[in-house]
Amino acid sequence: MQVTPKNDSNPVSGTPITKSAVTFAALVATALGGFLVVIFLSGKPYQLQIASAIVDTFWVFCLVSFDSPLGPGYDLTRKGSRKELPRILSIHGAFLVLLAAVITIALWAQPRLPSYWRVEDSFRHMSLFDYVLVFVGAGICVSEILIVPPNRFLC
Repeated sequence: MQVTPKNDSNPVSGTPITKSAVTFAALVATALGGFLVVIFLSGKPYQLQIASAIVDTFWVFCLVSFDSPLGPGYDLTRKGSRKELPRILSIHGAFLVLLAAVITIALWAQPRLPSYWRVEDSFRHMSLFDYVLVFVGAGICVSEILIVPPNRFLC
């Protein structure tokens, strides 16, 4: 019987179902935390910018740190992952500035839009403007996750 040596350079912990469950639980907790942040900051200046930055940071952290369908997560105990950390943080900072700028410009432009952009539907109490702002913010978050280099190329 031939015994193959254990490969410690690529540690795997848990089953794929467990990893997916942990990632899903972290994303759900982040979404609930985001709602709490929005409620806590209601009526304060820059409420949407602050809440969006917090939620975006947690979503990106979850999807980059944990294994997900987008790729393997970063293992900060590996030297290659630690070397990439300043680059990842600078990419994240640039995307936070972009997100804050988009929200600020959108809120500035909202009163100047035609009325059909601001009329809320009776089902969800969201206007077309709200839907577009949510999808643009989600698109910024997803594009940031896709730009961050995957962990499989790091030693």
